[in-house]
Amino acid sequence: MPRYRFQWEHIPESLLTELAVAAGATGEDPAGELRLAYGARPKERFVHDLWPTLREVWLARDESARAAVIDALRRAGVGRSLRAQREPVDAMEFLRSVRNAKSMRTIVLAAFHELGESDSAVDPVPRRVADRGLTPRSRAWEPYSMTLAQTLGALSDGQYLVLECKDRPGFVQFVVHGVHGLRAELVSNYYLPAEAQLTPESIEAVTALGWHPPTGSPEESTPEQDPDGSANFFRDWPLPVPFIEVARLAVDSLVEVMAVPHPRYLRYQAFTGGGSAILLPALGERAPAAGESTFDVADESLGAEQVAQRVLEILRHASGDDELEPDDEGDVALQFGSSVVFVRVFGDPPIVRIYSPALGQVPDDPKITDVVNDLNRDSAFTKWLAIDDTIIAVMDLFGSPLNEASVLQACSVVGNSADDEDDALQQMFGGKTFFGEYVRPKLPPSTGGYL
Repeated sequence: MPRYRFQWEHIPESLLTELAVAAGATGEDPAGELRLAYGARPKERFVHDLWPTLREVWLARDESARAAVIDALRRAGVGRSLRAQREPVDAMEFLRSVRNAKSMRTIVLAAFHELGESDSAVDPVPRRVADRGLTPRSRAWEPYSMTLAQTLGALSDGQYLVLECKDRPGFVQFVVHGVHGLRAELVSNYYLPAEAQLTPESIEAVTALGWHPPTGSPEESTPEQDPDGSANFFRDWPLPVPFIEVARLAVDSLVEVMAVPHPRYLRYQAFTGGGSAILLPALGERAPAAGESTFDVADESLGAEQVAQRVLEILRHASGDDELEPDDEGDVALQFGSSVVFVRVFGDPPIVRIYSPALGQVPDDPKITDVVNDLNRDSAFTKWLAIDDTIIAVMDLFGSPLNEASVLQACSVVGNSADDEDDALQQMFGGKTFFGEYVRPKLPPSTGGYL
């Protein structure tokens, strides 16, 4: 039995502050604010509301608590999704695969109670956020920060991401430099109109957050003349990039410097060095590129052929490939990592079907049904099917109203789902991923020649 009963004051101060801010409080009196929101001894709702912060701030850095929670989850049979079965399984990958369900919340809550019942907890996250007051912020920023960190970690060498304000000038942007790490930039007065210029106080806040000041004007800070500098505020991170730290810096800057009240006031652009668009639906609204038009259609009189033409225009603009054409079966193909998404329009009224063959040439194995059922259980929108010898991810949309953002988001969700799962499916069953080599199915354990 623990010697001390739970007290919020026993939780490390910086973790308390992170939790209070994630809960929508100011963080000025985190123990008091959390006590007011969740009671003297938190219950299951606490974990339900703040699981991303508990996972990415507490468990990511408290090795002992993380090991205890993962051991309890596995003993309880929690988190046994397809992704969590991969070997070797990274601890944080396992925790991110666990759904925010009652069984998980019970285990995490017990570990958190234990942390708060001891007065000797070591602060695992000494952070600037605990040392100064913060602008009150929406609780939506915490999960957005975690999503941004995961998105940055998935970008490849030479890819760019820009988060821009919808209702005012301003942006934070990122570029991946491969083995040289990642650079982030915050807009400077060189790129802001007179009415939106940063004040001296705002510039002081920017540097206090950890940004380096601009090294010159846009004409001076070119890659040729100033390869290590920038006309914006900037930071560079070598490998391994601390993506959570990068995302938190970006969010702190958007809230405290740019005064963005909620993630819904942001939109993103993402593209390769060649200018081709990248779809990142988890970040919300995508900003149209320069010269890009919108193709939203609400005309219910349109037939499948007309809707298919509109869908083709959407995919051409999104991919940057003006020569994109449907194949003989009417499917338009887009590549997502190691998978391909096919988009087909059919029926009356028209249906837009987005699908991706994650694994083909799959041997006859009775476990396939269980695995497909697990995938469907863990997927919010994507439907998984086993048809003949192929495992497929599918999503259907109405052809009218036809919404550009919905089509692109569905393509990204299906493509990323197949890309995430195809290698693990192949490890389990053999078969062939779309671009990969055929792998022979694993043979059952040998009986040594005896029945």
